[in-house]
Amino acid sequence: MNRVFLDTNVLLDIIENREKRDLACQIIEWAAQDQFRRVYVSSLTMANAAFVIRRRGVEDVKQCISECMHFCNVLPMNDAQIYEVCRSGSSPDFEDNLQIMCAEYGNCDVIVTSNVDHFRAHTNIPVLSPEDFVGHFGK
Repeated sequence: MNRVFLDTNVLLDIIENREKRDLACQIIEWAAQDQFRRVYVSSLTMANAAFVIRRRGVEDVKQCISECMHFCNVLPMNDAQIYEVCRSGSSPDFEDNLQIMCAEYGNCDVIVTSNVDHFRAHTNIPVLSPEDFVGHFGK
């Protein structure tokens, strides 16, 4: 498994110190140890992260995003992907469709998300929760 795509909610688990923070940090730690290639996120995820960081009162948003860049490869989104989501995205959540499209265009091997049901039926890429990913990869 080389290309692990993290949905926005996994990165936000770390930023917002949520219940699943330890799982997300474990995934990042494995990537930092080169147990698989770095993790991948969409450009939308980075924009959402910046918004949340600023909302939490952190003054140096650029520094926080720069720190994320040490372990994340950011996959771009372009107009062709957005048009494709508008035409054929099958998930009821538009943002989830964008994430799926980005992971597919990025040739990712797995999508890690807390919203497994929003993804699994809408892509051929395996979709795992952070718990399942850590349980599977940690063996």
